[in-house]
Amino acid sequence: MAWIVGAGLALAGEAVSKIAVEDGRLVANLHRPEGEGPFPALLLVGGSGGGIAWQDTLGALLAQDGFAALALAYFGLEGLPAELERIPRLPSVACSRRP
Repeated sequence: MAWIVGAGLALAGEAVSKIAVEDGRLVANLHRPEGEGPFPALLLVGGSGGGIAWQDTLGALLAQDGFAALALAYFGLEGLPAELERIPRLPSVACSRRP
């Protein structure tokens, strides 16, 4: 189970939210438009540079355009491997759709 641990992001134009998500193995930020939804969603995963900076920037822009975007880091941040080697596998996640 992931826990929401923070919130708040304001950009020019549309109101969006940035919610930090962590469960002990994941470092991610959920960017979403304000409102009820549902919203189309995207998973943003970086390449060999590590961290989460570009995913956060893109996630905020996508949220302004009506998308929910999960910016996921898998190395190069506190609590994650420092380098792109021996990256642990992510746990399986069951997804469901609202009717």
